[in-house]
Amino acid sequence: MPAINYINTKLNIGLEDWQTAWLLVKPYPVKLFTETYRGALVFRQKGSSKRFSFTTIKKNLQKTKLIIGEEKLPF
Repeated sequence: MPAINYINTKLNIGLEDWQTAWLLVKPYPVKLFTETYRGALVFRQKGSSKRFSFTTIKKNLQKTKLIIGEEKLPF
C-alpha cells in the first residue's frame, strides 16, 4: 500500500515522493503520470491535457502521513 507523505490542499494532490503524485478524489485516489514539459517536471492525469508542475504543487505542501487504498480488481 502506498503512503502519501505530503499533501497540497489547494490542488488536492498528494506526493508519495518527488516522482510519484496522486490526485485525491473520492472514492479512490488516481495516480498521475510523470512527464517532462519544456525541461520541467510535470504530472498529468491519464486522458487529460491539464498538467500540474512540480513547483506549483510544492508551494503549499503540508507534511502528513496518509495510507491510500487502491481500487479493487473486478474478479
